[in-house]
Amino acid sequence: MAYDEARAVTVLFGGDTCLWDGTTWTRVTTSRALAVRQIHAMAYDPARQRVVLHGGSVDQVNAADTWEWDGSGWNPRV
Repeated sequence: MAYDEARAVTVLFGGDTCLWDGTTWTRVTTSRALAVRQIHAMAYDPARQRVVLHGGSVDQVNAADTWEWDGSGWNPRV
C-alpha cells in the first residue's frame, strides 16, 4: 500500500488494485493484470509521480519484477 500524492488516493495491491480516497474504497479494473502476490514493497516516487511496486512472492516464488501505477494501470518498469 502506498499513498499516491499526485492523485490524492492510497493504492492497495494484493491481487486486485483498490484505491482509497479518504472515504471510499474503489476496486479498479485495469487492462494489464498483475500476478497476485504478497510480501511486496510499494512506495510513491514524487519525481515521476508514480506508485512503484517491487518484488514479493508469487505462488511461493520470489519475484524480482518492478511495476508502476500511473493512475489508470500498472506498467512494467524495465
